[in-house]
Amino acid sequence: MSIPYDVIRIIRSFLPWSSRCRMISRQWLYESLRRQIKLTRWSSKKRMYSYMNTFGQRFSHRSWSNISNYLKIKRKARNSHFRLTWHAAVVNYMRTHCNGCGRKSRANVFGIRICRRCQRNPYLKYSYMVTKGHARRMGISQSILDTIPYHKIDQCHLRFRYLLDRHHEN
Repeated sequence: MSIPYDVIRIIRSFLPWSSRCRMISRQWLYESLRRQIKLTRWSSKKRMYSYMNTFGQRFSHRSWSNISNYLKIKRKARNSHFRLTWHAAVVNYMRTHCNGCGRKSRANVFGIRICRRCQRNPYLKYSYMVTKGHARRMGISQSILDTIPYHKIDQCHLRFRYLLDRHHEN
C-alpha cells in the first residue's frame, strides 16, 4: 500500500526548504521549486545555482537576474560569445567565491575555491581538510594516505576529511 501523492504534498509543505529541495525525483523537485522562496543561506543559493545550471530557468521558476539579486551582483558579465548576460555574471561570481562560505577567495584546491577558514571548519563536510598526522590518529594507514591526493600549504599536506572517511569505511 502506498501513500497518496496529495498526502505527500501536505507532508512536504511542513519540511524546511533544504529537505524539500533534495532531489528525490524530478517531479518532486519541480513542484518544490515552484514556490518562490527567499534564498538566505549560502548553501541554498549554491543549491539553486546547481539546479538552474542542470535543469534550466523554466524548471526552477527563477531567472538568472533573480539569482543575481540574491547574490548582490550589480552588473552583467560577458559570456563566451562576448554578450552581456546575467548568467555569465552568476557563473563568474560562483567561480570566484569560496565553495564553503561564499566569501571572495583566490584559494584554489583541486579546482575548487575554498578559503583557509573553511578548510579548518569541521562543520563544513566537503571543505574540511586534515593534516597527515590527524589522519594517522584517525586510524588510516600510510598506504591509503598515499592514494589520496593532498594539498600542500606551509609544509603540511592537507587532505579532504570526507575522502578519508570514505576510505576508512572500506
